[in-house]
Amino acid sequence: IDDSKFICKQIKTILEPRNYKVDTAYNAKSALEKLKKNSFQLIILDMELPDMHGLKLLELIRKEKSYIDIPIIVLSGTATPDIVRNVLKNGANDYIKKPFVFEEFILKIDLWIDYFEKDRQLKKKTQELEFINTNLEKLVEEEIQKNREKEKFLLLHSRHAQMGELISMIAHQWRQPLNAINTAVGVIDFKIKRNSLDEETTSRIIHDIQHYVNHLSSTIDDFREFFKPKKEKQLTNLEIISTKALFLLKHSLQDKHIEVTLHVKEVEEIYSYENELIQVIINLLKNAQDALIEKNIKNPKIIIDIKKTSLSICDNAGGIPKEFQEKIFDPYFSTKEEKQGTGLGLYICKIIVEKHCNGTIKQKNTKNGACFSITLPELYKEI
Repeated sequence: IDDSKFICKQIKTILEPRNYKVDTAYNAKSALEKLKKNSFQLIILDMELPDMHGLKLLELIRKEKSYIDIPIIVLSGTATPDIVRNVLKNGANDYIKKPFVFEEFILKIDLWIDYFEKDRQLKKKTQELEFINTNLEKLVEEEIQKNREKEKFLLLHSRHAQMGELISMIAHQWRQPLNAINTAVGVIDFKIKRNSLDEETTSRIIHDIQHYVNHLSSTIDDFREFFKPKKEKQLTNLEIISTKALFLLKHSLQDKHIEVTLHVKEVEEIYSYENELIQVIINLLKNAQDALIEKNIKNPKIIIDIKKTSLSICDNAGGIPKEFQEKIFDPYFSTKEEKQGTGLGLYICKIIVEKHCNGTIKQKNTKNGACFSITLPELYKEI
């Protein structure tokens, strides 16, 4: 949107060879009409227009809900700090001074269009996941009620009963990635409003968000594959599994100021279900986090020790009461308040580790807190 036909032609000449479709408007009225009729990924706006000042047009665009997420780059011949601050405060995403540097112009165009597309995909995916998550939680409650009415349907020999376990696990685990996505989007919004969003931060946050979305998509695929006769195992190791689980929980753990230490003495490959084991580690870490918060522990710590195909997760939350230790892997048993847990978390961990992965999971108390240990079969015993 620029009253200079020369500038508009120059921009088209630069962008169209890069497979961008460029539409031009020489005044505010024409721009608003085109916005109503077409969809755009980016707006390049000049401040000096014949029928309206650019700031006024910027305000009108941002008032429309359908345009609110479109990135806007202001292109202007003046770039004093006050002008730039005013432009960004009124809804622009970036500012480029005329005459612009070709490389800077291309870089910012590519960056903001990429951001717009990923943000749009993320919002769509998040809405889908939130809808699925809500329905999964309802299904979990129905399954729990049925199991209670059917004389403690504990062992879940059939795959239909195992579905109830997996639904509960997915509903529980999706809370962390969804919260992390929400936090990451909030950081972008916060930095944009304060004109402190740089390209490096944007790229890093977008990469993190994409990782969360990929994990959630992978969980959906895993759920679809759950009832097929064959499930594919893969070569992995406990360091990879632990690192992926910690990545998904890093925002939550950092927010609670919990120090997490990962010790790897020696690592060996295993042949197992990586995603399911990631869910187990997340569950154990989340339980440790909840215990540390509930008991208001000063200097809360979680230590993960890995040696070959064995792993332990220990906290300094004081441990599990002796009278509960024999029951913690039972279904529906929980030391938390009723509204804070389904009581299926550790039971599902046991199902995954022992039935799906042919390993063992145990718990013991140390002088500082609770310790969960997992041992998986060595590679040569599995293949």
